[in-house]
Amino acid sequence: MFSKLNSIIKHPFTTKIFDIVIGGFLVGAIVYFVVEQKEIKPKYAISNSEMIAETTSGAPRLKLLWDNEEVQNVYSLKIAIWNAGREYLDKSSISATDPIRVTYPPDVQILYADFIRTSRENLDLDASDLSSMGTKAIQIEIVGDEALEQKDGGVLKILYTGHDSDGFAVSGRIKGSKQGFKEVGWSSITREIPRSLILVLALLIPFTAFYILTAIGKVRDGGRKEIVSAISSIVFASLFMIMSLMILYSFVIWWLFRLPWVT
Repeated sequence: MFSKLNSIIKHPFTTKIFDIVIGGFLVGAIVYFVVEQKEIKPKYAISNSEMIAETTSGAPRLKLLWDNEEVQNVYSLKIAIWNAGREYLDKSSISATDPIRVTYPPDVQILYADFIRTSRENLDLDASDLSSMGTKAIQIEIVGDEALEQKDGGVLKILYTGHDSDGFAVSGRIKGSKQGFKEVGWSSITREIPRSLILVLALLIPFTAFYILTAIGKVRDGGRKEIVSAISSIVFASLFMIMSLMILYSFVIWWLFRLPWVT
């Protein structure tokens, strides 16, 4: 039985089919990645709200003033807005009737809204609060003859008063993007890769290669005991390979989604 299995594995037709399947999978993955990314992909992420100050019943003489007007509390949050696709996003891509806007709940009053950071020094983004016009939204505009290239964007800082709210969102019609703005988690664009993972990966790869080469050598010997021992080597190699792929996947996700200019 083991000799038949060994002959099937070594058969030129089997190795050729295996090469075709692996090659087709890799080519398909590359083509899919290129085609998928060759479009405008507007995204945004919102940080958790942070309370800066608040009046309390225990201090009745304490007052919070903003532009000489009394407020009950002040919250802060940040919103990152960027283009994740390879196709650039410029003013002509933004609908005039449905521009890029940050919407917020009716019980929130915006005190301050401006971009504190952009991905490039020559990229300027403008934020205008429309509450004076009766619209609960902050309109976002690209200043000058600029565009958002891949991973280009900015960080909008907002100070507001009212209730601590998670009702902030980014919307707007972007031509060339049917899905419009998609929200992702704040941690996915700001997280760091632990250095310990690099060390673990550096240890796993040699172990994986060792067990694979050991299994190949035992299969070539062709004996029954060698085949049984080769199976155990393949099991260990598979475990190390799975762990390595999981770590590599975390590196790929980090490289694809992290935006270093956000922090």
